[in-house]
Amino acid sequence: MTIQSLPDLFALLDRLVTGGGEGAVLSSADLRPLTRLFQEADYHRSDLPRVGLVGEFKAGKSTLLNALVRAPAAATDLFEMTSWIARYWPSRAPFCAVHRLGGTVEDLTPEAFFEKCSERSWSPEELAEIVSVDIGLVGSSTACAYIDCPGFGSIAEANEARMVEALDEADLVLVVVDAEAIGSLRVHGLV
Repeated sequence: MTIQSLPDLFALLDRLVTGGGEGAVLSSADLRPLTRLFQEADYHRSDLPRVGLVGEFKAGKSTLLNALVRAPAAATDLFEMTSWIARYWPSRAPFCAVHRLGGTVEDLTPEAFFEKCSERSWSPEELAEIVSVDIGLVGSSTACAYIDCPGFGSIAEANEARMVEALDEADLVLVVVDAEAIGSLRVHGLV
């Protein structure tokens, strides 16, 4: 088999995992680090602009992201929801990688992650350990990657530090302001 494209490589790897009906040579777990590497390479493509969404907590950053990708990708709530950096970008296959303190990564489906967030089923200990989340958007018409940041004025100071750190990856930053807050001193502090 000649490998001329990424899909060709994935087909070859799939044959190694499934064995083409003759027993698998590699397990899916063996390929996971390679898959993550390809996903990360997709995020850093030079033709994919990265847009950072920043603003006060509860300003509507995740709601804007959902409108931009035309799908319920980011969970929203009446209370502060995003306490980590969440990166979303177009992908050939859906994925959700939850990166934790200490370097461990939990793989979920994007739907399972969205549901856990929406139902607030993470324990406080689990929430405190989440550093970032990467989500592959399949079938999205978006031509950008989005970085959904924790907000200014967050409950946890570490969230603001994560937001500032994430801005280094952004090619463009959108400052999201709740229309009811326009003119407040806090808005002037963001600009």
